[in-house]
Amino acid sequence: MERLNLTEEIKRKKVAAGTVLILQGDSAKVMNMLHSGLAEVLSCRTEPDVSDPEALIENSIRVGLIKGESIFGILGIRDDGPYETSIRAVTDCIVTIIPVKHEEIMHLLQSRISLNLQVLRALVQRIESSVFLYNNYKYLWHKFASIADALALAGNFPETPAPGALCSRESSSLREYAACLRSRINAAEDITKPEPWDHNLFLGRTQQALKLYEAQDEKTVENMIDYQQLLFFKRLVQKPDEVLIPLFKKDEPLNFYIFQFMSRALGTMVNQNMHLVTAIDELIRKLFQKEGWIEQILRMQTRGSEKAAVFNHYLGKFCWRCRQDAKKLMGVNLAAEFPVYSSLGQYQNLDMEGRHSGKSGEEKKTQSPGLAKYTNILDKILEFSDMDGDFIDSFKENIRIFRKSDNKLGGGLRELRDTLTQQYWKLYEHCFLKIIDTDLKGFIPGIMLHFGLVDESLVSKEELAVIDEAYSKTLYSDDAVPVMTLPYFLEKIYRSECGPSITEMGQTFREVLKRQTKMTKAQKSSSYMYKDTAEDRVRFELHNVASQTGGLLSGARQRAVPFLCSDAFTGTLERLLIEPEVFGGKVNSYRERDFSVFYREVVLRHKFGTDLIYKEVVPYFVLYPLSGSRAMMWQELDGTKRESPGRIFLPSFFSENLEEIIPTLLAQFRWELQKTMAGVKWTDPIEGGIVGLYYDYINFYRKNPKLTPEAKEKMREFIQKTRSDRDRFTSDYLTWVNYEYEGRLRMNPVVREIFYRYASFPEEHRREMAKKPIFTDMETKYQNRVRKELLRLESRKKRFEKAGEKVPREIEEYISYLNM
Repeated sequence: MERLNLTEEIKRKKVAAGTVLILQGDSAKVMNMLHSGLAEVLSCRTEPDVSDPEALIENSIRVGLIKGESIFGILGIRDDGPYETSIRAVTDCIVTIIPVKHEEIMHLLQSRISLNLQVLRALVQRIESSVFLYNNYKYLWHKFASIADALALAGNFPETPAPGALCSRESSSLREYAACLRSRINAAEDITKPEPWDHNLFLGRTQQALKLYEAQDEKTVENMIDYQQLLFFKRLVQKPDEVLIPLFKKDEPLNFYIFQFMSRALGTMVNQNMHLVTAIDELIRKLFQKEGWIEQILRMQTRGSEKAAVFNHYLGKFCWRCRQDAKKLMGVNLAAEFPVYSSLGQYQNLDMEGRHSGKSGEEKKTQSPGLAKYTNILDKILEFSDMDGDFIDSFKENIRIFRKSDNKLGGGLRELRDTLTQQYWKLYEHCFLKIIDTDLKGFIPGIMLHFGLVDESLVSKEELAVIDEAYSKTLYSDDAVPVMTLPYFLEKIYRSECGPSITEMGQTFREVLKRQTKMTKAQKSSSYMYKDTAEDRVRFELHNVASQTGGLLSGARQRAVPFLCSDAFTGTLERLLIEPEVFGGKVNSYRERDFSVFYREVVLRHKFGTDLIYKEVVPYFVLYPLSGSRAMMWQELDGTKRESPGRIFLPSFFSENLEEIIPTLLAQFRWELQKTMAGVKWTDPIEGGIVGLYYDYINFYRKNPKLTPEAKEKMREFIQKTRSDRDRFTSDYLTWVNYEYEGRLRMNPVVREIFYRYASFPEEHRREMAKKPIFTDMETKYQNRVRKELLRLESRKKRFEKAGEKVPREIEEYISYLNM
């Protein structure tokens, strides 16, 4: 475990992700600036033992997040006691370390006014971040508390609590808590008693009527800190340095008061977040641990009960959605830590047709609680952004002109649309980087980040209602295929889970960094100079990829609008909307036909040397916050990393047919991935794999003895009608997965054999196909190739077993792939 040395002053040092910056219980006193990256605040669940740092960190839970430009370690300087929390880098970070004693802090700040202003501004940022986190932790607590209450209210438990029984989620058993809630319902005159296993309990209506969350809801930020004074000091310290430096030099008490106020406010929010996360952690363990409330409920249900199955379906969906928030906010992977998730998984894909006609009546009533929150949404987003007044005035004026125009997409407004596009992505960048350390689904600015809504008057009330309902649903699905809105993809770039995308001209972020080193002084002064930081990786994606991609996805670059506008919609918004879970399911349905579509050949290095194996790496499907008619297979790899996921971009509101575009995208992905894997030999019919064999088939069809004269004539016409080999491959791929899979034979024998070999269907389907003479020989060849490879792998497995070594997971997975 890497730890930061706190005994010497360091200026802007880069530290790797996972480095412990401060250890809970330590007494070294430093003031640290976080200039770039993301760090997490950790609190040990038990009494911290500084003598065993690894165990301390292992037993800690995330109670906060810090992002650059910010400050940490400041609370430990306020007194002589040890640090109450640990700080660990989540991404690569750049930090400055200033060792300082408690009694010297004000002298240090007063003698270095520029540093003083930097510290005060960082404190404001840190307090605001803690406030955002508190609201998100509170929301997450509500989710888990609601699940606990739904379990207690749905089960067949006694109606009357036992004498002396407690009545709280924290201290009661499930039976005690359930009996207490039932008793309270029986005593109330205006609350309808829920039926056993009523899935509508997950809507929380009964819980609200019982005022089960009242104590937590009464705790507001305004009751914890003087928020109005914080806003005043925030406005003060944001003034230019030339205004503040003379003021702070002359008025040391003012400086001291502001510092003390802000450090106290930060301490209050950090402690409140710690207490709230502890409560969430206890709830999670009570629900999901072995013999916890969920296991008790599942064991209680009658086997085969239709009503219980539906209840479990919603229980599984709610728990699965909480998983993402818990991982982001608390660093806890519920699915990996608690086996009960696998028990709930069997109810995830329960066919709800005919059970409740999609949604229950109560659910339909609660879909759109009101659109009043969208009033003056532009002002709210701009206020959140903290951008300068000139930008805000200019953007608002440009939106006003655009709003008033009768021909918003016409040529007369092209220059205005170009200006708005630049301003919009600048606003998008500021808002995203401000909210990155909290819940990306906060309403402000989330509704813009995820769906591109900047002005409610640019869409109709009906369209606004569709957006509102869509925003309440899951915006990131990774059950089988990772489908996400743009902010979640940007978060992956920020956290170094993947690199920035290549530009439209094929340039990578690394190439840009390298090119910058060769620039002249004049070139550097006139260009934005990217650094290898989390923030600049996101900026690169937004400046060089997203701003260009938006126009391409719209389908008409010259008429493109980067944000939502009714004039750009070609159909009803409800029809255009792509829901991540639904889209992921559609992609997966094609993967079930072409099971090898996301597999690529990689080198596996192990104790006994190397092996060539096939490994599945599913690309990211990224939904852009706009409407459009194009989807794009943007890149098949992340740079030159052969085992990295590619990325496919689509508009969130897509006007074309998904059933046609999905196999098209998969075909393009297959083509580009195999070309990259094969390198310069991609045209070789052996080394090039499926693309090499297809290239050979297209270019030498006239000499192919397996093709009849009629087939050759059709090939000639086919080649004339299509622009490129990739387009021809895509057309044949669509025929393969849509028609040949269904038994409707439309391919000539040569191209059919190519796809049977490299894009084969699952074994059970092939077995049925092989009953027809036309497929028998192809299946025999396929089985011979698989058998030969399995014999090689079995020999490798025996070598591992003989040496008493565990067989690498990748080899086991490759064997499973060969047996599909």
